[in-house]
Amino acid sequence: MRLSKLFELEAALLRYERLSEAKLSFCLARNLVLVQRETDAYRKVTEATPAMKEFAQAKEELLEKHAERDDKNKAIRRPVQGVPGSWSYVLRDELAYEKDFEKLRKKHTQAVEDESALLEKRKELLDEDIEVPFRTFKAENLRVDDEGNMAISMRDLSIFLDAGIIVGDLPDEEEEDEDEDTEKVTPLPKTRSRKK
Repeated sequence: MRLSKLFELEAALLRYERLSEAKLSFCLARNLVLVQRETDAYRKVTEATPAMKEFAQAKEELLEKHAERDDKNKAIRRPVQGVPGSWSYVLRDELAYEKDFEKLRKKHTQAVEDESALLEKRKELLDEDIEVPFRTFKAENLRVDDEGNMAISMRDLSIFLDAGIIVGDLPDEEEEDEDEDTEKVTPLPKTRSRKK
């Protein structure tokens, strides 16, 4: 599985940390531990250098300096569309900001080089195929309530099926209805013959 897909899987697993269905919850929790070993290792080797952190701080201060202000003299920021949790500053004069930013880049050449190398490293690692020995859960054991709902969303179920965490065929509602109409036969217990 590609490392980039493991981040999507990690997010899905985190949504099901506490399920009432004990066996499924345990299976997903164990897989979360396995996935987080890989994602944490990635985060560790792709962490920003001290020079990059200093440059990021200086860039933030420069944006703050060039940002438009509201009534309370706070910098105006707007959410970035399509990127949840990200904000961008509304700049008063973009040309003045660009001029100051070029000076900042020249001052922090090592950070700019580190950032470029790190982006290349991240890209290479995210394309890496990772073998993860997932614990599996049989799809037929997924519980469905009276209204036909499962404890897992269909989107996340698809992610788990693709990863190989949930295996087998999902129970088909039509098959269950047919089984209810047929008479259930209980097999006779096996008997042992005695040797004389």
